[in-house]
Amino acid sequence: MDFDTRAPQSSQVPTNYVPVQPQLSVYPNPANSWVMIEILLSDFDYLENVTVIIMDVTGKEVLQTNLTRNTYLWETGQIQNGVYLISVRSNDVIFATQKVIISR
Repeated sequence: MDFDTRAPQSSQVPTNYVPVQPQLSVYPNPANSWVMIEILLSDFDYLENVTVIIMDVTGKEVLQTNLTRNTYLWETGQIQNGVYLISVRSNDVIFATQKVIISR
């Protein structure tokens, strides 16, 4: 699966806005029963069509969900222990990816 990794663009950006690359925070890591996924950006509303994609190390998609706010609590009780990649995209552009280990 190939994704465009350029910074996300938004049609709602005011002319005096200076773009800031959103950062991704994933914790705890290693995790047990849940993972908090947080997009660190002073104004989340500038991002459009924000999606979290979680894949295992083989590239198999485990979860894909749209975000309406800058945090998402991923409950990991239904997946196996292992390493997972959490990516966040806006308008089909991935702006951050983090690795998380699930260990019970």
